[in-house]
Amino acid sequence: MKTDGINRDITNHLFATNDDKHVFRASVGKTLPATLKDEVLEVYLPRDNEGSPKTPIGERDIEIIKILPTLSQTPYFFEKLNEHAESFCENLMDNTLGTEIEKPLAEVGTLKTLEDAGEFFKSIINKHDNNQPITNNEKIVFKHLLTGLLKIDKNLDAKNTVAILNELTNSFDPDESGQENELYSFVLKQEFGLEKVIGELWDIKKPEKPPIDKLINSIARLNTLEPLEKYWEYKKVKEYLLNLKTLNPEKTYQESLLELIIESGQPDLLKILMKRKDFDIQKLKINHETPLIFAMQQKHSALWEQVIETLIENDTNTLDSMGTKPLQLAIAYYKMWSEFIRKSIHSNPFSNPFYKIINLLLD
Repeated sequence: MKTDGINRDITNHLFATNDDKHVFRASVGKTLPATLKDEVLEVYLPRDNEGSPKTPIGERDIEIIKILPTLSQTPYFFEKLNEHAESFCENLMDNTLGTEIEKPLAEVGTLKTLEDAGEFFKSIINKHDNNQPITNNEKIVFKHLLTGLLKIDKNLDAKNTVAILNELTNSFDPDESGQENELYSFVLKQEFGLEKVIGELWDIKKPEKPPIDKLINSIARLNTLEPLEKYWEYKKVKEYLLNLKTLNPEKTYQESLLELIIESGQPDLLKILMKRKDFDIQKLKINHETPLIFAMQQKHSALWEQVIETLIENDTNTLDSMGTKPLQLAIAYYKMWSEFIRKSIHSNPFSNPFYKIINLLLD
């Protein structure tokens, strides 16, 4: 079977110049994200005479590590990954990053080139080998840098990350490929040292959240109260937020407050918060995602759509951490929900909570 065309198609999906956000990731188990997985399978799985896939989409599955050997043997993939790594270093400090990575990067120092990255990896490996302490910030930078350079999802476990690293190392090795490049020289040739460090440092201790204050504590209690008690407590929270002269300026605090309001499904509180002059939702992230993307990932409740609608008025185009637009994500969730209700309830599309969200985004 001739594979050149297939290789080019798949690598185009992963490294298309107009959407450089696709990464190796674990979305369901150790698989590709839903939208990209379908595209890859369209290439890999044959169709019948009428053009329909022979295998139903709901029954398909493929692990990235199974197609990586094919991908990594293509010159196009080889060049694109090296270009991406160089660009990632050049723009590392210029991107709008959350406080979770900005502060650790400031502690570690300048990482503008692949050579800088290689020296940083060497220092971590050296500390590890000599039983010297490695700070939590160094662990955060190590993981962010390695996953960013190799386009690996940060949520992928250590075992599969090492498997991808090994596969890339074998394919990029100049002795095998005949091509010299900075990605191999400064990063991949350290495979065995990196593998040891990944195995022990991959799980990062999350920083503690800011202390709970009166406002956050009150909002957290709302959904635990009886209806009448909830009504009066909500009224107090609303008045407190309206009359609060100064909102805590700490970014982590504001992100925690925003996360709690979205999770508890409080569109009115969200609107009050967004109107405050000392609150800029555009600068905030929740678990590395934009507030809109985060809200779409929550379990839908009675006021969930109103929360989404409020956030849509503020932003409809910001990409999520995997490079997916809100509309693309809503369509993917719509498909998954439709499959669920088809099997368990009925096939009425209007019962799908993402039906209205898609239309709001289109409007």
